[in-house]
Formats: sequence, structure tokens, C-alpha cells
Amino acid sequence: MRHNIGSVKQILRFPVKSMGGESLNTTYVDENGVKGDRIFALKELETGFIVSAKNPKKWKAIIELEAFLENEKLKTRQIQTRQVFDNENDITNLIEKLTSRKVSLVSNSNQQEIREADRSPIEQVGSDIRQEPLASASQKGHFFDFAPIHIITTSSLNQIRKYYPQGKFDLKRFRPNIVIDTEDKTGFVENKWLGKTLHIGAGLQIKIIEPCPRCVVTTLKQGELEKDNEILKTIVRHNQVESYTYYPGTLLKGVLGVYGVIEKSGKIHLEDEVVIAS
Repeated sequence: MRHNIGSVKQILRFPVKSMGGESLNTTYVDENGVKGDRIFALKELETGFIVSAKNPKKWKAIIELEAFLENEKLKTRQIQTRQVFDNENDITNLIEKLTSRKVSLVSNSNQQEIREADRSPIEQVGSDIRQEPLASASQKGHFFDFAPIHIITTSSLNQIRKYYPQGKFDLKRFRPNIVIDTEDKTGFVENKWLGKTLHIGAGLQIKIIEPCPRCVVTTLKQGELEKDNEILKTIVRHNQVESYTYYPGTLLKGVLGVYGVIEKSGKIHLEDEVVIAS
């Protein structure tokens, strides 16, 4: 049985891990996710780890940059100055200037890469830095945090705003690939999609495999969004969901959105109908 759950409101991709990204009107989605998404990353030369804003003590400046593809060529833009860099050396030199750390721009890795992530309580940022593999639910060599597709709904965004009305729950804090307009539905609706398949448009099929736990990145300053620890605290207080696929029974604290894998590749367009198969 299938049920209509809404339509595609936004499609986003983030060509460089931990940088901001760009909106699309249409694109192709396959087992590697949205075409052009997280196809590049920065690697710290000293440690060999992939640069991640999940370790803000080192890399919070990265989140103030945006990446986009123009005729398949990577470009990076500073949010505040709007200055654009389209040369690899210029990009890595900019990162060194912002962070005082040397990096290289990498793509097409043939191994499972490692990042550093801060898992300390929000009041004690920097006290618990862990080394974690990337793309555990993806093919090796990709720079996703976990899975190739991340989805969030308008219902969940509206619900979390009710608990902290003065907070700015902007999509830039959450960086989904697909935003689904769930119309008049209320609550954290995607929590009920675990294990089910979304059918989008004419052919795309995405199986929902896990809730999406949130981290310190949601609290960081980026562009006009100021640093706000209460963003993460609010999510933790009001949406906790058990892992479905990888750690069944484990309660994941601070969830907003879901992760998916591709069951059938296809094109996606703004306003495509989204149907769930139960």
C-alpha cells in the first residue's frame, strides 16, 4: 500500500564535505547520492584525517565557506565577502590562512576515510574528540558522514521551532539533500518511515535506514546564523529515536531527519510527488 506524504520542496548538494552547498532544481540520484554531493573533501596533512566541522576547535572556519559546481568545475566562496576561489592551490591556501593548518583537496578515495568528531557535552566542547569512519552506510571512498542521502521534512522543522521559537532552525544548520514539504502533517513524521521506501517522481526509490543524530555543527555560527547552543539542546530534549538498522535498540539522542540508501536510481525535480510504501 502507498500513501502520498508530500512533495519535494528543496534539493541540495554539498560538493565539499563540511562546506555549505547549493540548491538545485533537478538532478540525478544513484547509489552515490545526489550527483556531485560530497565528491570532494579536505584532508589535514599532519594527521591524514578528513577535515570535518564536527571538530569545531580545529575546523569551525570551514563552515563559513560554500562550495558549488559550475560546468563540473569546483568553486569555493566565502560567505561573508562573497569572494570566489576556483583554483585548488587558492582554495587550500585559503584554508591554511583561516585555520593555520595545512590541507590538501582530495576526491575519489579508494579507502574508508577517518574524521575527528567532538562528542563532548555541548557545554564542554573539545573534551571528547573521537576518530570515526566516514560513510559507514555508503560505498568506501565517499565523504558522507554516514549514508548517501539525508532527508528532512517541513513538519519536523515546524515542530522543533515550537519548542524554541526564538531559535533559527535554518536548513544551513542541518544540510539535508532533500527537503520534503509534508503540508499539514504535524510532528516528527519521518521517525515513522524507518525501514520503509520513499518513491519520488517517476522512478527514484529511497529506503530509510536510520534516524539522523545531530551534533555540535548545528550550533555553530555560519553567515547570518549566530552561534546558538540551545539549537542542539532543544533537539536532544524533544526528539530521541531508537536506531533501526545498525544499532537496534540503541536510543539516539537529538534526532532530526533521516538517512536513506538508494534502492532505484532516478531523476528528481522540485515539486515531485513523494509516496511512501508500507
